[in-house]
This record gives sequence, C-alpha cells and structure tokens, in this order.
Amino acid sequence: FRTTGATGPEDVNPPLVAWSYFLDGRGLPKSMFPMFPAGDLVWVDGLCVLQDASGQERMAVHYSRRESLEKQLEHGLAAFDTKENRFKILVSFDLENQWQHLRGHPLTTHHGDQSYLQFGDVYAHIRVPKMWEAIQDPNAYESFGPSKEPGEGYVWRRHLPPVTSEQESSWVGNQVMRESDCWTLSRHATTGAWVQLHRGSVRWNPYLKKYILIANQIGGSSMLGEFFAENRKSPRGPGQKSSKLPRIKECPSTTRCSEHFGTSKEGELFISKEPT
Repeated sequence: FRTTGATGPEDVNPPLVAWSYFLDGRGLPKSMFPMFPAGDLVWVDGLCVLQDASGQERMAVHYSRRESLEKQLEHGLAAFDTKENRFKILVSFDLENQWQHLRGHPLTTHHGDQSYLQFGDVYAHIRVPKMWEAIQDPNAYESFGPSKEPGEGYVWRRHLPPVTSEQESSWVGNQVMRESDCWTLSRHATTGAWVQLHRGSVRWNPYLKKYILIANQIGGSSMLGEFFAENRKSPRGPGQKSSKLPRIKECPSTTRCSEHFGTSKEGELFISKEPT
C-alpha cells in the first residue's frame, strides 16, 4: 500500500503482461512516494499524461496519504520524476476538497476548441481543462448536475459537487425527479433490479462505436465482486441498463476496476479488466 511503479512492453499480448518493476537497493519493488513516513498508506488514482508549460509531456496523479481506510492525512497531485523513477509532490489540497481534483481513470474529451480530462467514481461527471496549470487549480474543475435555472436539466457547473446515485434515488422516491431524467441510476438489464455501482471507468469502444462503462457492484451477492457494463452515448451517460459480466474467480472481492479494449497478436478482440 505504498504505491509501486513499473514499465511494460509496447507490444502487449493479452491476457498476460510482463511488468518490469522499479526496484530498490535490496532488489524489491520500491515505493513511489519515499518522502512519507513508514507505515503510512499511499494510494494514487487519476493518472494522466499531459504537457506542462514548457511543452514537455509529464505524468501526474492524485495521491492520498492515509492512516487507515477511514482516515486521510493528506492529498494532492504528484508528478513523476523520470530521472529518479518516483513521484514528487506537485501541489497539496485542503482535506475538505472532496472532488475538485483528479480521480478515477480520466479520459480525454472535447467541447468546442477546449480539451478536457473527464472522470469520476463510476460516472464521468467531473471535468477539468487538459492543461498543466488547470489540474492544479481546484476552481478549474466542473461537475455535471442540475442547473439552478428551471428547465435546463443537467449542465456543467462549478463549485458544486457531482450528483450521487443516492441523491437521485431519493429524488425519484420523493417524486421530485423522474427516473428517465436520471444520470446515475442503473438497473439490471435482465431482472430490472437496482444496481449500485462502486468503482469503474468509461472508455470508447472502437468496435461497438459507443462508450462503455465497466464497474463493480457494491452490496451485491459478493459485496464487491460482481462486474457490470453499460452502453453510453457519451462519457457522462446516461446508461441505466446494466449487463452483468462473468465474475473473475480469482478476484472474489475488488475495490475498483479499469478497462482496456484492444486486439491480440492473433487478431482477437479483447476487453481486459484490471481489478485491485
């Protein structure tokens, strides 16, 4: 739980990938955040590569230093140092900042002439301009949610957190909102039962020519072991009809997953899920 790092071959042949880990002086995988006290947990997400002010491509991540699963001690953004093969702190954020930072598995989207990094926990309802300075500024982040103006529906807005499935479920239950207008509610495509999704990612599928959301369910038959997929017209949704995917027997419980679409050397199409 101290974050390790590795490189992989450019020519990937699924389902197995041979990673070459960065090692310490003892020949063991080294921590990517050696500046923190021993015993602290260091988790990362929101990994992305973009150009800095000088035009150089750099890797950035959101880091969370924790005492335990429940208690976060510090968080912010870190940049990868290619000379030392480790991350160095770029900016620290206030602990009260719960959403105005990189998270999940960002993908690049475009609106007019502006490129964005778009992401979220399951639903890609947060975005920030794809600029080195912007990702470091909490005020540059926008969330997708109800407009303050009557009749406008959901819009991109600043300074308000993204809407959760719990909120939408409550609004539907109180007849404040119609289920057909929701963006974060999902039903099992076969049984019609509600499916509460926990962690996942959204990616463009070049074969279906649609965005596909793959995420794991929380509170299902195996707590965190069931995966679901949804077709989406855009990264932000809506989806609403979730199809259950085969369980990974070796991973009965997972906290998050990401997806990759590609073609093997034999020309077979594949979807790889990376559970943790």
